[in-house]
Amino acid sequence: MSENKQKAEKQVEKRTGDTPVEAAPNRDWGRVYVPPVDIYESDESLVMDVDMPGVDDKSLNVTVENRVLTIEGQVALDVPVGHALARAECQASGYRRVFELSDEIDTGSVKARMKHGVLRLTLPKREEAKSRKIEIAVES
Repeated sequence: MSENKQKAEKQVEKRTGDTPVEAAPNRDWGRVYVPPVDIYESDESLVMDVDMPGVDDKSLNVTVENRVLTIEGQVALDVPVGHALARAECQASGYRRVFELSDEIDTGSVKARMKHGVLRLTLPKREEAKSRKIEIAVES
């Protein structure tokens, strides 16, 4: 495992499963799946790519409360206008993933963007957590 991946895993502790498996049924949505997530780290931030095919920005909910990041998205069946659903072999479902964030993340500055079924979250690090070079004073 690479050093960057180890750092990222230390900074973001997963509260749910690590693999994209079926989760327990949800009262409101039926089945809920745990979406796979890729996490990248730089000196400035963490970036999370969350695979959520079938979810659009209108059916997506991302919240941070008490350092807990919750990602939820609902998939709806797209029935053409003027038609009624006669048979559905694919079930509408949802995605849910929860992460506990470290103190190094600036939770007030998290940014989210959805494109082609992939949610990209940018979680900036707090200024105190960013690496910086220490200048060395030379005494005469």
